[in-house]
Amino acid sequence: MLAIATISFKQPRLIEEQKRLFSKFLKDDYELIVVENDERMHHEGLNAAAFHLVEERDDPYFGFLDHDVFPIRPTTLISKIRESGFYGIGQRHPATGHLYLWPGFCFFSRAWLAGRRLDFSGLRDGDRRNDGDTGSANWPLFADEDWEKMYRIEHGYKTIRRPDEHGLQSWGYEYFGDWIHFSNGSHWMRVPDPEERDRLLFDLLADL
Repeated sequence: MLAIATISFKQPRLIEEQKRLFSKFLKDDYELIVVENDERMHHEGLNAAAFHLVEERDDPYFGFLDHDVFPIRPTTLISKIRESGFYGIGQRHPATGHLYLWPGFCFFSRAWLAGRRLDFSGLRDGDRRNDGDTGSANWPLFADEDWEKMYRIEHGYKTIRRPDEHGLQSWGYEYFGDWIHFSNGSHWMRVPDPEERDRLLFDLLADL
């Protein structure tokens, strides 16, 4: 059994599409748990979800998703988690080079975690220029030999409209393996014509 906590932020349509596409494409035995994060910082919502999944449940596999991550074809997760005990997208903390899993798509086996604590806060050393993104404080969990065993997936970016100076959160989306990530589903970044962006992205999902 795979328990997955999706961290939502006031976007029920994203969750509806996530549920629909999980039901259609994810072939594992799973439970999708929605954590509505209205009043918390992102890392606080993740840490609350981690406490529930790790301390209050006993699923052999569990993981965490952003609310705008979707499978786009038939896929599995458990078989990939088994490769190294974890699975996802690696990120580096720029100031230290420490490698950790991006918390928008990260999965673990209970056996690999072995009672260790997940901490989705960001690294801090007193210099704000060195602050790490959400999830970077998890870096001590991972040894170099663990990363060498992790299942590898193709990763990249695609456009949905003419590129502009606002970056991917305006004109594109991320893909990795059998999954896509809107990257701005909660509208955390202001971009031109966000309604057009939403329409184009949801049209993409509607074709699945």
